[in-house]
Amino acid sequence: MNETRTDQGNFTESPPEAQRRSRTISVSLITSLVFLVVTAIFLQRILTSDTPNYLSLILTIPTSIIGLISAWLAWRNRTTAAGYILLGTILALSLCAPFVGKGQGIAVGLVVAILGIGIASSTLPQSHVARAIWVSIGFGVAVVLIDQVIPDFGLESNPLYANVSAAIVFIVFAIISAQRYATFTLRAKLIT
Repeated sequence: MNETRTDQGNFTESPPEAQRRSRTISVSLITSLVFLVVTAIFLQRILTSDTPNYLSLILTIPTSIIGLISAWLAWRNRTTAAGYILLGTILALSLCAPFVGKGQGIAVGLVVAILGIGIASSTLPQSHVARAIWVSIGFGVAVVLIDQVIPDFGLESNPLYANVSAAIVFIVFAIISAQRYATFTLRAKLIT
């Protein structure tokens, strides 16, 4: 990290580190807001359903809360930790998505890859971005493969919600990634 401690115990940040901190706060709050909207969509569906699937809330509510925690960590000058916590939470919870909504693996896999690229490029140090992008793409592929292999557990799932959520997340994080594309290393550009 490019942070140095002064005599008063305060941190002084280099301009690139301050920009990364600002982006981390923004991306964390945007992620939290997007998943809060997705939670509202799921909640409406759960309340009006004959056979509610409460497990879908297990994926969206923690992600929304972790987004707020990551923003707080970045605010407290723990930018790298905030980025890794946000990215790790999304990747870990994405592996549970095929069990909650069978048949929606492609949409969820695409969302995971796009979220991973957007979060990694905006929050992590430049030397870690390419690796994090590869891991995010790998998790996206794993979600699709898991969705194809596991049996259907009979939980109600409407692909319309997953596809609309995937479209919203795709648009938001594609814009975030496009804004940062010029600063990617050549290796990261080739991956994306």
